[in-house]
Amino acid sequence: MNWVLKTLGFKPKLSEEAFQAYYNRLPEKVEVKWSREGDFIVGEINADGQTFMTQGTNADDFIFMVNDAIITYNEIPHDYQEAI
Repeated sequence: MNWVLKTLGFKPKLSEEAFQAYYNRLPEKVEVKWSREGDFIVGEINADGQTFMTQGTNADDFIFMVNDAIITYNEIPHDYQEAI
């Protein structure tokens, strides 16, 4: 149902309590080590002791993928991702 409402241009109402809870899941410190490997930027992300690997085809894609890895690991719902 949420998908249908978004497709029609309606945004679900975000809960302030839920927003705060999801926001508090995010790491306080993030370190990224990256290198070029062929056509890709490959990186290791360390976020509050958790380590992830990701890659992107350019700088913008790589930054998106770093953020996506952190958001996915911390189980932030799609509705709250833009707000956070």
